[in-house]
Amino acid sequence: MDELEYVNGSEALSDFIEVLLTLDAEVSVQRGGRYLSERAFFSLVEGVEGGVHGGSIFGPSVVYQTAAPVGLCYLRRHEADIGEARHRSAEVFVYVKPEMRNHGIGTSILVMLRSVAKCLDVVELTSVVSPGARSTKSLLERGAFKGGAIEMVSYLSPS
Repeated sequence: MDELEYVNGSEALSDFIEVLLTLDAEVSVQRGGRYLSERAFFSLVEGVEGGVHGGSIFGPSVVYQTAAPVGLCYLRRHEADIGEARHRSAEVFVYVKPEMRNHGIGTSILVMLRSVAKCLDVVELTSVVSPGARSTKSLLERGAFKGGAIEMVSYLSPS
């Protein structure tokens, strides 16, 4: 597999929007209706464009392979008001375009995000899985995440 490159979404805004539209279209088909409302979509784009990433540790980033955008990812601390139990916890998000799946890209992204989290003393990663997102659930299970249909958790061992 060719090496992956991670570019902050604000530096690759047109590719960020293109991959986000692909994600929106895919999940819309799974759910039988639009995934992101127009307001939510533009809020995401404006946040990336303006550098507002809501607790982001890494990303949101566009993932490239041989100069082509293949996915999106981010690692974000949980909101502080959730409580002390989530103090060293972060949410992970990985999306790989459908035509690029089953080539190890998602696994490589997840390994990189886990490494970043460990360096920052994060001990728990969570991820929200949309109903019907079998490939996401499968990727997370291979990455040592456990849990139900909606939220999955992975505990990181000390280095």
